[in-house]
Amino acid sequence: MRLAVDYGGLAAFECGILPGGGRTVLLADHAVPVPAGGGMEFRAPGLWTEMVVEEPGEYLSVGLEAFAVAVDDPDDAWRGGPDHLFRGERLPVGLDLGAERVAEPVEFAGSVGATAIPCRVVGEVLVADEVYEVDGWGWWLDGQTPVGHLLGRDADGGWVASSLPDAVETVGRAPVLGAGGTPVDRRLVRFAEGGRPGAAWVEELGLLEG
Repeated sequence: MRLAVDYGGLAAFECGILPGGGRTVLLADHAVPVPAGGGMEFRAPGLWTEMVVEEPGEYLSVGLEAFAVAVDDPDDAWRGGPDHLFRGERLPVGLDLGAERVAEPVEFAGSVGATAIPCRVVGEVLVADEVYEVDGWGWWLDGQTPVGHLLGRDADGGWVASSLPDAVETVGRAPVLGAGGTPVDRRLVRFAEGGRPGAAWVEELGLLEG
């Protein structure tokens, strides 16, 4: 999930869910009105989401009630145009998640200027009539997503924030057509670093066909 606020009056919301069985469920809206009274509760047609920073850098909660699209081909995310009109089955989705910091943040220097916070993530993910109980991990990213970096965990429970290794195995994808029509590929991957296997998300720039 990604939420980027443009203080000119609009926000960009993106969410990708991989519920298993090779399925990809996508939601993107880059024209969500920013609440007039401040706060982080956003509403748009077919979308309600709220992000509450209960303690900065320590605890975050996320709620979502929306309609998303289950696509047959993840690359359809790049064919829907700037209005993100994906081809596929429209279905309701929901998130009720809390993220709590469990390790020291990682700073990405330079132009990225982002902070990645390792978190335990608990709650529920809803896809149509399916409910998934979550007790796992995630990264709370404040700032621009670093391109070509792993954000994950290894099999020993260690947190991994590093450059992309030469050999990774893609498990699933949740691409999005970014601002200005730039294709962005977000992949869930398996990797091995220092002899230890692990899983991570990685973001890279994609390539449009034709």
